[in-house]
Amino acid sequence: AGCVKPSTETVQDGTYKPLSRPLFIYPSARSLTRPEVVAFLEFYAANADDIATQALFVPLTAGQKAKLRQQLDALKQGTGPVPERSGTQPG
Repeated sequence: AGCVKPSTETVQDGTYKPLSRPLFIYPSARSLTRPEVVAFLEFYAANADDIATQALFVPLTAGQKAKLRQQLDALKQGTGPVPERSGTQPG
């Protein structure tokens, strides 16, 4: 198979893996009752490209942004899953 050059495209399509991984935000169900948490999530979703660029991260693809928006809308409506991680305090 050969070497894969690190680039935005190869990170986004999953062909470059040695030093890339997705980053996730896990809001707790309790935290979603707080308006400031929902406002932060809205800000994050609306500004994900700028945040990634400023942090020197690879931005989300169009499909990933659509999924993020869909999941955030579901969480706000109370229909989306909120993963609770064992050993952490609800925030």
